[in-house]
Amino acid sequence: GAILFEFEENKNKYKVDEQKFKEIIKKWYWCAVISGDYSGSSDSIMSEDYRDLKKFLEDKESSVIRRIKKIDKDFIEKLDLKNIKKGASIYKAILCLIALKGAKDFYTKRPVGSGTFINQNIHDHHIFPKSLKKLNSKFFEITKDSILNRTLLLDDTNNKIKDKNPSNYLIEIFKNFDNNYEEVKEVLDSHFINEMALNSLKEDNYDLFIVEREKYIKEVLKSLLDLK
Repeated sequence: GAILFEFEENKNKYKVDEQKFKEIIKKWYWCAVISGDYSGSSDSIMSEDYRDLKKFLEDKESSVIRRIKKIDKDFIEKLDLKNIKKGASIYKAILCLIALKGAKDFYTKRPVGSGTFINQNIHDHHIFPKSLKKLNSKFFEITKDSILNRTLLLDDTNNKIKDKNPSNYLIEIFKNFDNNYEEVKEVLDSHFINEMALNSLKEDNYDLFIVEREKYIKEVLKSLLDLK
């Protein structure tokens, strides 16, 4: 808020045009979220970022912004998303990115990131239901609540898939879309579930599913920050 005010009040004295300023603020925001640096005591971080952004306004050099400099391809690749659970800033960020992608409900294709739903709630739910017992997996019990096994769904849809193996509820989803594979693939892709992850759902292969979903999400994060 302080740096936005500074720019609006003193546009004429800075060398940065408004479009470039917005791009940098957007990049700084996502880098700050992904870094997790604001999860603890943030006064010193805020002061540091304000000074860096102010310097950027003065000399147009974004490399002075430490939050942006910190998040590179290597940082993204080293993220352990399997252990990112509710409460973490990056958990919330990925849910926001799912909403921004225009994620569609598994059964109805209604967008779950926005809109008004009378008598229906939208929450983040498990893709592999957490109550599953007979699942051949090394990682399910310790990672089932991670962001890799969560997405935005309507409560009605969550109730339909609750306690069911993905291989079972996918049969219902395919029937719901007249067995149109491309349509189902498109719906799941809107939740950062690629074709390999879709195939692993059909086989109840949780361990492969989270590997593929982690790859996809990391590619999304790198693309968001224009990290090539």
